[in-house]
Amino acid sequence: MQRTAVKLGLWVALAGFALAPPLQAETLKLATIIPDDSAWTNNLKKFAQEVKEKTASRVEIKLYSGGVQGDEPDILRKIRVGQLQGGILTGSAMGSVYSDVRVLELPFNFVDDRALALKAMKDLGPYFAEGFASKGFKVLGLYEQGKVYIISKKTVASFEEIRKTKFWSWTGDEIVSAMLKGLQFTPINLGLTDVLPSLSTGLVDTVFGPPLGILALQWNTKVEYLLNYPVTYGFGALMLSSKAFDKISKEDQKIVEDLGQRYIQLTNDEVVKGNDEALQTMKKMGMKFIDLPKTDLEQAKKVRLAVIAELTGKVFSKKTFDLFEKSVSGK
Repeated sequence: MQRTAVKLGLWVALAGFALAPPLQAETLKLATIIPDDSAWTNNLKKFAQEVKEKTASRVEIKLYSGGVQGDEPDILRKIRVGQLQGGILTGSAMGSVYSDVRVLELPFNFVDDRALALKAMKDLGPYFAEGFASKGFKVLGLYEQGKVYIISKKTVASFEEIRKTKFWSWTGDEIVSAMLKGLQFTPINLGLTDVLPSLSTGLVDTVFGPPLGILALQWNTKVEYLLNYPVTYGFGALMLSSKAFDKISKEDQKIVEDLGQRYIQLTNDEVVKGNDEALQTMKKMGMKFIDLPKTDLEQAKKVRLAVIAELTGKVFSKKTFDLFEKSVSGK
């Protein structure tokens, strides 16, 4: 009788297990304006595949690239309402969430010194992660976009010549706006997806971006000149909504974080090499590289100081700027 009861209990338990619904997989829908078949999106696809394998499909990632979910403000809005769970965002969009991060993209911060840019990114990374967490976002890591150059349909051999052109500014970007104000450029505010058609129609004739971005967005097909002096160093991030990330088990969170950081580092290494190759490609395609006169180089330093004075306490706190200065000065 006792043996029968044990068998019956075991059968009930097994039956209950069989009838229990399977664990629901968490699907993270990520979006970016970055075109498909780029270092960022190619590695994000590999990241997604490995996350699926390592979590036994408990976490799945779906990628929407090339702006199919809209410009970055659209992507952020969709993340906040739960239609998306995250994505790769550039500095401007990151700043609309947590503006202190924009200290990394002050004009003329690093110029050609990538090592200094990486040091600042590494030193301030944990500090920025806390800031984003307070705004409801989990940052898996920071991306390098690399050196950002001005390109134009017109000769741009000096800041004075650039002032005569129709200069694109990303709508709502306070860092760029302050830089253009300091350089006395008159901006035409547009979303990123509007730049290529605006170059075609002549609404704008001078824009800026990292070399890989310039090629990926096909801006190089509309311009002839590149100012061979980086105006800033671009950054981005792989971000998830904290609400979506918290739905994942602790075990799977660690897998996502570890893989995310590995693929971000891999992407950054590829981007640096790719940017150098992109510059050479543009040169071979006939783009003319123009050096700035020494007087403009001195003006650039003054503009950086003016932008810092204007934006400290407005876009980023003095504490954040002091941490940044400590990192880049080594003191």
